[in-house]
Amino acid sequence: MQQDTDCQPIHYTLADFADEASHAALLSKYDKCALNADAEALVELPRASGSIYQLPGAVVSKSQGTPTRARLLADPDRADDDFAFALVECRGRFEIGHCGKSYDLGYGQAALHRCDAPLEATNYGFSRSLCVKLPRDMLLPMLGNQRDAINRPIDSANPALWMLRSYIPTAVHKTTLSDPATAKLAAEHLRDLVLLALDHRAPGADMAREGGLKAARLAAIKAWIEANLAENDLTLDEAEALFGLSRRTIQGLFEEADTSFTAFVRGQRLKKAKDWLMSWDRAHLSISEIAYDVGFGDLSYFNRCFRKQFGMTPGDARRMQ
Repeated sequence: MQQDTDCQPIHYTLADFADEASHAALLSKYDKCALNADAEALVELPRASGSIYQLPGAVVSKSQGTPTRARLLADPDRADDDFAFALVECRGRFEIGHCGKSYDLGYGQAALHRCDAPLEATNYGFSRSLCVKLPRDMLLPMLGNQRDAINRPIDSANPALWMLRSYIPTAVHKTTLSDPATAKLAAEHLRDLVLLALDHRAPGADMAREGGLKAARLAAIKAWIEANLAENDLTLDEAEALFGLSRRTIQGLFEEADTSFTAFVRGQRLKKAKDWLMSWDRAHLSISEIAYDVGFGDLSYFNRCFRKQFGMTPGDARRMQ
């Protein structure tokens, strides 16, 4: 797997494949297999775009587009022996031809492919896809039987597949990519989730549960908290019901991250309140309105927490606009 010291994501469109110079420029800088493809539009007005994110030990790509026939490994000289795990959402038939086998991937399904063998993918409706590309020596020792894993559709209801899909935004977030150690850990978590989606009984499954599965669960719960700060029922009981995990398990996830469920919720509410207090867009709101809007039901408690967290009063923060 080619690695680049520049962790900035690349964004591309269908035009970059049609233009020889643009395609060559992309191939020279970024992961060769992800862009080593020919694309044939199947509609008169084609649209396609994508992004590629490089981590130490993994490459994540996102793409979407109108009906297209793509041939990966268009140039065999640029091949490597990595594995690619692709998740597909297509409003129509999505056909794969790979390693002598042809099959369809249903909506939300995924499959593992070899990067050293040509692959043809045809989507007959608008599609979105996610792909996690992993080095062979990173995945194979934990996977065991490679032959049974290749070209086997993974059902969309697979729990590890759901966790992988929910964890990818955390793995490719700019704060993750900006720190090499964090990015390397995120790549390992992606590998763990791919492994569990492929075979929860694989030789490395127990290790994967301790690594990637825990990280993905914590990321999913944190994302839910951040999206629902104003809700009064942002509690352990609600998280237990929503994620199907016991209170003890959820508390343990946060404790391993050196915090607690309650402290994380409070911290995120305070951070959002500070951002709003210092924003001109929220200047028309009173301090009490902001406190209530971010989930605090008691103004005095909000003021005490705010001063303890930031060493200033909410009024001081507002005057810093």
